[in-house]
Amino acid sequence: MPPNLTAAALRRGRAIVLMAIAYFVLARLGLLLAIPPGYATAIWPPSGIALAGVLLYGARVAPGIWLGSFVANAVTAADLSGLPALLHSLLLPAVIGCGAMLQALFGAWLIRRWVGFPGPLQREREIIAFLLLGGPVGCLLSASIGASALVLAGVVAAHAWAFTWWNWWVGDSIGVLVVTPLVLVALGRPRRLWRRRALTVAGPLTITFAAAVLVFVWTSGREQARLQAEFDARAAALASALSDNFDDYVGVLYSLRDFYAASQDVESEEFARFAQPALQRHPGLRALSWNRVLDDGQRAAWEQAMRAGGQPGFTLTERAADGQLQPAARRSAYVAIETIVPDRGNHSAIGYDVASDPVRRAAMERARDSGQPVATSRIALVQDASAARGMLVFMPIYANDQPVETIEQRREALRGYGVGVFLIDEIVATAVRGLAPQGIELRIREAGARLLCSYRDPGPCRDDGMEPAPAARGTLLWTSEREFAGNRWRLDLVSTAEYEAAQRSLVAWAVLAGGLLFTGLLGAFLLAVSGRAAVVERLVEERTRALEAANVALAHEIAERRRYETRLQEQNVELVAASRAKDRFLASMSHELRTPLNAIIGFTGILLMKLSGPLSAEQEQQLRTVRSAADHLLALISDLLDLARIESGAAELSREPVDLAEVLAETQRTLLPLAGERGLVLALQVPDGDWTIPCNRRAFGQIVLNLAGNAIKFTPAGRIDVRLARIADGSGERIQLSVSDTGPGLDPEAQARLFRPFEQLGTPARQEGTGLGLYLSQKLAHQLGGHISCRSKPGEGCTFTLVLPTGE
Repeated sequence: MPPNLTAAALRRGRAIVLMAIAYFVLARLGLLLAIPPGYATAIWPPSGIALAGVLLYGARVAPGIWLGSFVANAVTAADLSGLPALLHSLLLPAVIGCGAMLQALFGAWLIRRWVGFPGPLQREREIIAFLLLGGPVGCLLSASIGASALVLAGVVAAHAWAFTWWNWWVGDSIGVLVVTPLVLVALGRPRRLWRRRALTVAGPLTITFAAAVLVFVWTSGREQARLQAEFDARAAALASALSDNFDDYVGVLYSLRDFYAASQDVESEEFARFAQPALQRHPGLRALSWNRVLDDGQRAAWEQAMRAGGQPGFTLTERAADGQLQPAARRSAYVAIETIVPDRGNHSAIGYDVASDPVRRAAMERARDSGQPVATSRIALVQDASAARGMLVFMPIYANDQPVETIEQRREALRGYGVGVFLIDEIVATAVRGLAPQGIELRIREAGARLLCSYRDPGPCRDDGMEPAPAARGTLLWTSEREFAGNRWRLDLVSTAEYEAAQRSLVAWAVLAGGLLFTGLLGAFLLAVSGRAAVVERLVEERTRALEAANVALAHEIAERRRYETRLQEQNVELVAASRAKDRFLASMSHELRTPLNAIIGFTGILLMKLSGPLSAEQEQQLRTVRSAADHLLALISDLLDLARIESGAAELSREPVDLAEVLAETQRTLLPLAGERGLVLALQVPDGDWTIPCNRRAFGQIVLNLAGNAIKFTPAGRIDVRLARIADGSGERIQLSVSDTGPGLDPEAQARLFRPFEQLGTPARQEGTGLGLYLSQKLAHQLGGHISCRSKPGEGCTFTLVLPTGE
């Protein structure tokens, strides 16, 4: 092989090996941040270094990514029980490694295609696209392949695929956001630019990453302590329930002893009547029996009595070496099963010499000498050799007329044993069912650490001694020793991975994910800041020049504004002077204008009264025209003077108690002649009650007069209704005055112009007045603390509503 090819192959091999080592080391570090169980971690650093490796050194390092991932996963997944099992267990790490390798290649292709690399990554758009394509988008591949492989391999349940995928994707994405910038700072090109980022990017990223990890470690420790405390409380409750249940079962044997103590002899039927209710209440109690103590001299007579009782061919039995029952050998004493309930399924045990078995005999001797119930170990029952978790509890029963203070006295007074056949799995299941959350395993061990029962809800007890698989083991353990029927048992309650996954909150995971996500976003920000330093310097110079030009323009604009403000101030002074001149003119002209007009109106009225002689029709018409013009001019002058006072703020309205009903009545009397002339009905509707409120009588009267007068003026036929009412709204109680007519109504455009000064909305042929009535009325209403509104439709008339506060 040519030397240059050899060197290239060595460089390629070295790159692959280095990538594999780096991936493996970072994978082990990532597992240190995993949240047990399940190795779910909020950051997977190898994804970041894999992407950076492909970007910097090309696809040649891809085999190293696969190798590092394969080794990292094979360390925990390898099954060394045999070659077939080993090969099968290594298939899943191989698939996961392919996903990691393809993800790095895919992310690098996206970045080169849409961002361009190698490059300095100076602009924000480039940096954001780089991190999004390499992180959240590129990491879709490995998460999908890995989660699906775990489900197909049976490691993860199908319903947990989405959660597994989410954890995987988040961990890989954050790994890219945090680790890839650090690798580029160390190895990226151009080196001058990336070297400048060592302090501005790598330093803050490292500090922030370390802080996030420390907070996670603290939070994870608190979370583990919480889980242990909750587990201890549950375990203690389970152990207590189990002890109470066993005590309840043993209590049946105490009741049986008392039953025998109260009788000289107990017949089989009496024993059955006693036992049946106890068996029904205790599903873990397989049978109750009476075992009589016989010496060899009593054996023949007892066997004969049993045959006479309906069991022909009856004989005392024991187990042979092959486990089958055979006639018992001759010995000095026997403990024979005389009565057992229920008989069905247990009949073969009648006549069995319990003392022929060393295990049973040892338990009976301990019970006899102590006077207390004693349990055997786990044994095969005579009537059912398949019930591997059967257990016998012996309760000694003594003669009633003999003392039992000492061991010797108890041995002399012993009549027999009340025996309970206990099924351990049933007793355990009934005790803890509903109390044990799924995923807690209860293990009961006898002295010598022999496993008596292993129970998980749901499921039966196991006594095969098998420990759970490593992937299923939890980290929580609670141990206690309890006394049961003369035996010392150790209760071990162990959590499983399933339990811890169900009980663990995502606080620690969220803390780590949030901290690392912030670290990644900080890295993006720092990359943008440092990468655009040169651009910013150039922009600063350009913008400095632009700012100087803008300052000149701004100074010019400020000068112009100041000149404009000076001119406005001068014009404002002129306007104030003109307003004051207007006020003085109106004040001086009020008397000068009204006096001649009142004289004209007065003398015209005298002439129309014909006191100086008769008038022709033409003369009377001309006088009425003069008087109408004078009245119109006087109303215009009054409205203008009122408007001037209101606009200048000089019209201060005093408040005093005003009876609104009285003002309305006066207005009605004033307007009735005018309404009668036009053929209209003017109706006043005031409910009974006190209508006195703090108000200005003249202003209220003027408003009513304007509203009612307008209604009469613009209503060709029909009626005008004036109504007074009290209403309540969010501001409290208010007074509402409404004036409704049957006139032509107003369209929306006309309603919008109602309260403008000098607006006359009648037809040209019927325009009367100054156009100031509604405008002045609204101004007066505002000064009284109220407002006027209009509701109308064309052809349906108008309703003007005045709302005033009550002053309460």
